[in-house]
Amino acid sequence: MLSDSAVRSVQRALDILELLADGQRGLTLTEFASRLDVPKSSVHALLHTLQRRCYISQDTGQGTFHLGLRLWELGHAFKLEDELARQARPIMQRIVDEFDEICQLSIRDGQFNVYLAKVDCRQPIRMISQVGVRLYCHATGLGKAMLSLEPEAVIDQLYSDAPLPRFTEHTITDLAALKAELQSTRERGYAEDREEYMPGLRCVAVPIIVASGVPPIALSLSMPAQRATPERLAEGLRLLRAAATELVANHEQGAPTAPEGAIMR
Repeated sequence: MLSDSAVRSVQRALDILELLADGQRGLTLTEFASRLDVPKSSVHALLHTLQRRCYISQDTGQGTFHLGLRLWELGHAFKLEDELARQARPIMQRIVDEFDEICQLSIRDGQFNVYLAKVDCRQPIRMISQVGVRLYCHATGLGKAMLSLEPEAVIDQLYSDAPLPRFTEHTITDLAALKAELQSTRERGYAEDREEYMPGLRCVAVPIIVASGVPPIALSLSMPAQRATPERLAEGLRLLRAAATELVANHEQGAPTAPEGAIMR
């Protein structure tokens, strides 16, 4: 748990960013200290940290601080994710209209996949996932699809000291087994969830790289295990691959791309 002093530091750092966002010009150290009613020494430490992390920048000639590139990157990353979800929804809806199973779009954030869009089917299926929900990558088809795009060194770093939580008897909880599964996913070009997050639920997912500098995403179809025949999974995979191709083409035609050095997760 964060100490009271740590919480105050976070609040003051956010206050600094909000002051800069609300103003028409930069602010000096003295002005920050006055407006926040905080000693200059405390403000100086916060400004130094924010500047070092590129959340603010300083005009050395005037001594004023301004919003930095990192905030622009964060906002741009959010815009990209929102744009990807907007472009994907009609494509996902067509898949569901034809296949009548749940279709989901996700992006990876560390060890988690975050759901950007979901289209429900007409079948009576209950699912944990909702837009904005975070689930563990190692136990989901979407997550494993995106992890498969990473080299082994990144996987080692992600899971260097973290356990792989178990959700069902089928969940992969061993790092060596996860890396073997990711290698198989790379070779075949798609991932599967074999009742690894929810008993009785199967999933097939494909990774998608829409453009250089844009975080990878993944698209999936989920269905009850009793309907997940080899033929049905193959048909779902065909639809997902076609959708991935269309999504990449749509993004290349009209979506903004991230600048050099923008955020990658």
